[in-house]
Amino acid sequence: MRVRVSPSAPSLNKPSLGWVLFYLTFLSSLHCSLFVKTKKSELDESAFLS
Repeated sequence: MRVRVSPSAPSLNKPSLGWVLFYLTFLSSLHCSLFVKTKKSELDESAFLS
């Protein structure tokens, strides 16, 4: 039992770390897309005002 429990601990930690990295990359890409959209809207508004 001890031999089975010790290898299962790191294997459980690896997917969670992968999910955290995936979540971070997803958030960063989402933030970048939102930032680009806001910048484009600002440029459109400035062009419209001018």
